[in-house]
Amino acid sequence: MDNITQLWTLYTSELHKYIYSKVKNEADSDDILQDVFVKVTLNQEKVLAANDVRNYIFGITKNTLFLYFKSKSKEGQLVISDERETELPLNMNEIIGELCLRPLMDQLPNHYKEALISAEFSDTSQIEIAKKLDISYSCFKSRVQRGREKLKELITQNCLVKSDTYGNLTCQDKLCDQCN
Repeated sequence: MDNITQLWTLYTSELHKYIYSKVKNEADSDDILQDVFVKVTLNQEKVLAANDVRNYIFGITKNTLFLYFKSKSKEGQLVISDERETELPLNMNEIIGELCLRPLMDQLPNHYKEALISAEFSDTSQIEIAKKLDISYSCFKSRVQRGREKLKELITQNCLVKSDTYGNLTCQDKLCDQCN
């Protein structure tokens, strides 16, 4: 069995589930998965030389998903459909949030995740949110702050960024045009 076949066997199910969770369409998921493994095959030396092959392949997958969403956005076909069946057009920040931040936010403890999402993505005041959660406003603000800190830790652990002495995140990817 060659290396690409082994990678396919190891990761195809997990990758397909991940891709489907983002695009919610079986045919598109299959196409994207195929594109990912074409890229893996074309770059197998780099993939196999990576310190963490799984993360490298997931990076290829995230980039492929980004291109998929970008092409759909240009075609005017892109909509997000969540559990509430609300359709919203995606902009670049929403794509980045969906592909990069949401998986990291999902790793936060629920009380931090809930507070952070409520504070950042709700039109409701923090005082009203604290009342709905039946906690003090001070406690809610602390949860939001701790949630931000934990999210920043996850970003620096999982992404090619570094935090400077002032807490600003800077890109560390030598291949990224933004970093050079």
